Amino acid sequence: MTGEQGSDSERPSRLDPTALIDSRIQARELVPDRHKRIAEAALPLFTDNGFHSTTVQMVARAAGMSMGSLYQYIRQKDDLLYLVGLYVIDDLLAVIPDRRPGEANRDLLARSLVELFGFAGDHHRWIRLMYRESASLKGNPEKLQAIQDLELEVVERLQAIIEAGFEDGSVQECDAFLLAYDLLMLVHVWAIKGWAVRRHMGFEEFRSRQLDAAMRMVFGG
Repeated sequence: MTGEQGSDSERPSRLDPTALIDSRIQARELVPDRHKRIAEAALPLFTDNGFHSTTVQMVARAAGMSMGSLYQYIRQKDDLLYLVGLYVIDDLLAVIPDRRPGEANRDLLARSLVELFGFAGDHHRWIRLMYRESASLKGNPEKLQAIQDLELEVVERLQAIIEAGFEDGSVQECDAFLLAYDLLMLVHVWAIKGWAVRRHMGFEEFRSRQLDAAMRMVFGG
């Protein structure tokens, strides 16, 4: 990942879903790392085969675990999709940079969007997977809401930059939440409608044009 969040070993992970998965493991401090390992194994299988065509046995094999060991950390197959959703959005959040001392809102937003577009370009299949498969969690509303809440953290990071622009006069007053969500949708176009965009341009041109459109949406001009 790019950005200024440090390496995976340096930054704290948000991937701690233990409250919503009834693990049988007594050493609770081990569970988050095992969940991340399971998510990393399941993600490429889900993107290649789809959630419904991927078996729990395939995930266990990819994670280097026995079925019995895997079921110490999950209770049902839907838990795998929940873990993958948290893993994807956790990585998406990690690329959003912190504000540099004295950095202008325009520059911070531009850097944030560049990183988000880069993530969407590198991991468009991950994003498309979550759009396609998240409905499978409707039978587990608490897990679905946990993923949605984490996605809203991305929106809130962008919203905070917009609202800071209200204060210094660089952004005209508007619905900051809706505008932030519009920006995230601009980022996700490559993932959800890339087949259409690629008929007209490559990713670098797409990112450049979308970034220009996004900055005009926020700052005008």
